[in-house]
Amino acid sequence: MQGVLDGVGMLTPETFLWMFVGVAICQVVVIIPGLSAHLLLALMLPFLYTMEPASAIGLLVGAAATSGTGNTITAVLFAVPGSPAGIATLFDGHPMARRGEAGRAILAGLLSSAAGGIIGAIVLVLFLPLAYPLVTMIGPPELFVLALLALTFLAFIGDGSIIKGLVAGGLGLLLAFVGQESSSGALRYTFGQLSLWDGLSIAAVAIGIFGVAEMLELITRGGAIASDDKAEYRPYPVRSSVRDLTSHWRTVLQSSVLGSLIGLLPGIGGASSQFVAYGAAKKSSKHSEEFGTGRIEGVIAADASVNATDSASLAPSLGLGIPGSPVTALVLAGVVIVGVRPGPDLLTDNVGFLWLTIFILVLANLVGVALCIMAIRPLARLTFVPAVYLVPPILAFALFGVIEADGTLASVPVVLGLGVLGYLMKKHGYSRATLIIGFVLAEMLERNLLLSLSIHGPDFVLRSTPALVITVIAALLLAMVGVRKHRKREDNDVTNTR
Repeated sequence: MQGVLDGVGMLTPETFLWMFVGVAICQVVVIIPGLSAHLLLALMLPFLYTMEPASAIGLLVGAAATSGTGNTITAVLFAVPGSPAGIATLFDGHPMARRGEAGRAILAGLLSSAAGGIIGAIVLVLFLPLAYPLVTMIGPPELFVLALLALTFLAFIGDGSIIKGLVAGGLGLLLAFVGQESSSGALRYTFGQLSLWDGLSIAAVAIGIFGVAEMLELITRGGAIASDDKAEYRPYPVRSSVRDLTSHWRTVLQSSVLGSLIGLLPGIGGASSQFVAYGAAKKSSKHSEEFGTGRIEGVIAADASVNATDSASLAPSLGLGIPGSPVTALVLAGVVIVGVRPGPDLLTDNVGFLWLTIFILVLANLVGVALCIMAIRPLARLTFVPAVYLVPPILAFALFGVIEADGTLASVPVVLGLGVLGYLMKKHGYSRATLIIGFVLAEMLERNLLLSLSIHGPDFVLRSTPALVITVIAALLLAMVGVRKHRKREDNDVTNTR
């Protein structure tokens, strides 16, 4: 109780002001496609040396806690995710915008982000004492089979052809293998281009496959993003959006808990957890066939999981000093700058700081949502602007973001080429979501497979009980997918014969 009181005492008006500044700046940055929160946090670090510890933590944690909030806006409106953590949101958010329901999709995403962030903060409180045994139990074999388990959710993303799904997922893996192999330094698929040695960035792939592809489709189709003939701008009340969340409270809770549990594991992050939560929501929904066509549950699941992951990922960072993502690594650096030592001693020697961090996590999520809600109405109207006026500035912002993220103009033709690929995939019924999931998980799969083989040998799965359990679960899920697909094909055959 004394630690809670100490944390409340450190939450001064000055701390709150700096938290507000961090949240506001972060929302502006993450809305710009290609720019990410870790770029902003890196720029913030030098300023922390001259700030009071509580104010510095307010600025840093405020920005980090809401790094996944503003993604919803551009993902829904333009199918251009502000960062990799906003990719799954556009699967259902952008189709809703095309029906004139951009306001509803954005509000649902923002409120579920806040709910996920708060649930993630609660999980952080509950699991921080357990961080050490949990993290020490998870090694390369477990992380490999976890990534393999996440890949099984590829089957839940689309109900189309299994062959097309496998082709799209394999293409995502191939794109991830471009560049220098980490263990041997061998060059793969670089074609003599120095700019490809570092591989393709997730910013370039996501913006090309989704953002540029959608702009190409908009140009060829003409009109506006809201293409439905009956679509019109309808302001969506916050009260109605709250009802959306309460009517799908199971999806909010399930996605937030999944995101939080994934956040406790170093090295996975929101870019992966969003797909796991989206796949789980689709599997448990009574309207799974509507996912990908503008289902509000898809938006809620994706956004709730991302902020929950961001909040819960501070547990291994603060409790063990082991960052699980670039954002938490920079938060950890900031914590050290202000004179706080992360690790098990934090639970006994600096409990007040810990509770201050938790309070800021909760408040920052609420403030971030409030700021974004203020911008919904003018931004949602952009979905009714004709393509001839809208496409050029969106493409300019997208390409600027990729150049800033990758640091080279050589990314421009790559993004444009991927845009053409994404357009053709959409036109011919190949899942772009499957491609992105394969791309995101490929590096994690390869790295932990190589480590597991070098440490434990070819039978590494059999030597680890957690890895073996997760492998069995993955096998069962694959069997369930096969049965479900087979039954659906039989039902379709019976229907066609009639």
